[in-house]
Amino acid sequence: MISCNSCNVLITKYLDGNISEKEQNQLMEHVSICDLCKEEYTKYSLILDILNEKREIEPPETFESEVMAKIQRINLYAKKSRDKKFLKLYFASSILFTLALIIAGAAFREQLLAIFLYINFPTKYAYGIYHFLEVSAVFFTMVKNVLIYLCVYISEVYIILIGLAVLAFLSKAYKPKNKKDKTVELFQK
Repeated sequence: MISCNSCNVLITKYLDGNISEKEQNQLMEHVSICDLCKEEYTKYSLILDILNEKREIEPPETFESEVMAKIQRINLYAKKSRDKKFLKLYFASSILFTLALIIAGAAFREQLLAIFLYINFPTKYAYGIYHFLEVSAVFFTMVKNVLIYLCVYISEVYIILIGLAVLAFLSKAYKPKNKKDKTVELFQK
């Protein structure tokens, strides 16, 4: 007759499938006598039976069509996203190209006016374009001056911020090591 501890070891071996015929006979003999070990054996056997059941889960009939529909929606979304990115790039490049033409025209407005008048372009339109380029040149000069001012101003603020950071670092670096302030100690004596 085996003990309950030995029976637990045999139950584990039985569940693992590593039990000899002699040990299995000893296990069955003990389980038939001991109610506590029988209950343990029954619980573990039931768990093992449930785990060994092969249950195949059938997907619903619409599973394939639903998955394919989702894939198509994902592909459609990716295509629309790509198209939007291309449209944004096209729009930005056309604006930059137009701006570059205006800047170049503003820089060479006198030469453009001379070319327009030379090729007998209608005078009214030639001077209209020249006036537009003249106003654009003034506008671009103002923008350039504002940008230069901002760069100078930001660089001054940047230098001030660096100085403040250095002061903050130095104040932390030269703090007294003990908690009491040395100057207060001197005046208390």
